[in-house]
Amino acid sequence: MATNATYLFEKPYRKFHNAESWWTAYFTMLVLWRSSSNNPLELPWYLSDKNGNLNLKGSVSFDAASYRNMVADARLYGEPFGLSEWPNGFLNLRPDVTFLKSSDRREVVFVETKTIGAKAQGNVALYARLRDFLRSKGWSAELYYLLSEGHEELSDWPILEAAAASIILWEDVFKATAGSPFGELFAEPLSNFVK
Repeated sequence: MATNATYLFEKPYRKFHNAESWWTAYFTMLVLWRSSSNNPLELPWYLSDKNGNLNLKGSVSFDAASYRNMVADARLYGEPFGLSEWPNGFLNLRPDVTFLKSSDRREVVFVETKTIGAKAQGNVALYARLRDFLRSKGWSAELYYLLSEGHEELSDWPILEAAAASIILWEDVFKATAGSPFGELFAEPLSNFVK
């Protein structure tokens, strides 16, 4: 019987499990591997209502990802965006994943990963301001929250709804990963954790 990804996040024990940074690294390496294999990762994205019910809105492609344009947990500043000035309010901002999809076309994708014990509510407004700031500077800036359909922080759902935050599901990541070397890293088949 399939269950949500939160079940996998709490392995091997609820109070002794891999940190969110491990899962960020897993996602980043998967994206880089798929891109280098000429099979870029494309994932559906959703909007949520206040109860966590998801509505499919489209897909996001991580095509042409490479070591040169995709970084994990890097502090943001103006140079990667060709900006000589950077607002103080964004100086300590470290998105889990920053994908400079195209510097020529000025396209960037940010991904904030969430697993157990991690809340989105602390940075939803800040990331919305960052997205709007970059858009005002001529960038196409997108932000996705990567979380489980069983995301346990129920207070996040109304906040994500109010912000019209784009959501990618770990269950869809695992579905795209099943049967690959990345899918064989776990003691249980990833098919147990897909929609």
